[in-house]
Amino acid sequence: MIARANHLLFEAGGARLHGGYNGADEKRANATLLRVAPGFRESLDDLPFPRRGDIVTVTTTARFDDHIRRTIAKFAFTMLAAHMGASFVLASDFDPIREFIRWGRGEGHNLVRPVRRPILGDETPDFRRHAGHFVVVEWVRNSGIQGRVSPFNEATYAVHLARSYSGLYRFDPSHGVHFNPDTGTAEPLTHSNFLVPSYA
Repeated sequence: MIARANHLLFEAGGARLHGGYNGADEKRANATLLRVAPGFRESLDDLPFPRRGDIVTVTTTARFDDHIRRTIAKFAFTMLAAHMGASFVLASDFDPIREFIRWGRGEGHNLVRPVRRPILGDETPDFRRHAGHFVVVEWVRNSGIQGRVSPFNEATYAVHLARSYSGLYRFDPSHGVHFNPDTGTAEPLTHSNFLVPSYA
C-alpha cells in the first residue's frame, strides 16, 4: 500500500484498488483491507486521483473455470435439496448435475453459465440495489428445473439442475433466499420480489 497525495493504492495479483482518504481514515482503511484482502501488497506506482464527478472505468479479470462452476452449482443444488428434500434430488433426472458437482464430470459450460438477467424484480442488468448473496430455484419454461446464484448480487449464474423432469408436476419447487453476510442471517424471497422470469 502507498499513501501519497491523499490517496491510497493497493495491488494484489495484478488487481488494483485506488481510492481517496483523509488522514483520519487511513488506519480504518488499512484495518479493513487487511481483514477482507490480506493478499494486498504495497505498490510504488502513483495514479492520478479522480476529481469529484469524474467517471472512472474499472476493469477486472477473473477466471471462471469448472472449479467455480461446481461451487456455484452446489449452492443451487443444496437450495433445491433443502427445499424439496433428499428423495427429490436423488432422482435420476439430477444425475448430470450431481456428477458434475461431486466428480467434475460433464460439460460445465453447459450446466453453469453467466447470465445478465438479475434475480430481483426491481433491478436491471446494469443496476443492482440490494447487497448480499441470492440463490433461487425455479421451473423454467422448456428447460426443466433451474437454479440462479448471485454472489454479492454482482454476477448472476444459471444452473441447469434438471433439463427435464420425469416426475409429477404437481408442486412448485420455486424458492429463493437472500443471505446477508453483514448480519449472518437468511430470509426467504417472495415471488413478487425475486422472480424475474428466466427463459434460459
